[in-house]
Amino acid sequence: MKAAFVHGFGGPDVVTVGETSLRALQADEVAVRIEAASLNPLDLKIIAGYMQSFLPVAFPYTPGTDFSGVVEATGAHVKHLKAGDRVFGRSAPTAGGAFAQRLVIAADDPCVIPTEMSFEQAASLPTAFGTARLALFDVGRLEHGQRVLIHAAAGGVGPQHRPRNEAGGRRGNRLPYRGLRASA
Repeated sequence: MKAAFVHGFGGPDVVTVGETSLRALQADEVAVRIEAASLNPLDLKIIAGYMQSFLPVAFPYTPGTDFSGVVEATGAHVKHLKAGDRVFGRSAPTAGGAFAQRLVIAADDPCVIPTEMSFEQAASLPTAFGTARLALFDVGRLEHGQRVLIHAAAGGVGPQHRPRNEAGGRRGNRLPYRGLRASA
């Protein structure tokens, strides 16, 4: 299969494409055929080496964390996903791997994509949605029944606050948003 590789830190020019094989599937993992992957600022920082003291990677490294695709195979202990399921998720930054044709990941990490959502939309969610959740609930300590003002909700993270806020039972601006349910 084809995958992007980094053999040393630097700018985008250090990323090359080459051939590799998929590692063996463990009992609690799934193999996903990647249909879409998103590029996030963290990916660029890892490639540049800025995160090495905090998120160390080993070379050769296949970058990319946010992905969507189709489950191709499941480990023996996996019961909630099956081959053919459309999924999206985020690999650990130190593991990377989303900028490849296939990825092996713990079965608990990906989520099923709602039928009305495209692969591209789903691949754009994990980091942006996770950042919004972190800001609202972990850092902001938002609780049920509280109100929140989302000012200048633009870019990748801002729009994620509104559906997350509403789905978590908090009051704020309403945004028509179908398909993705969140829990606080």
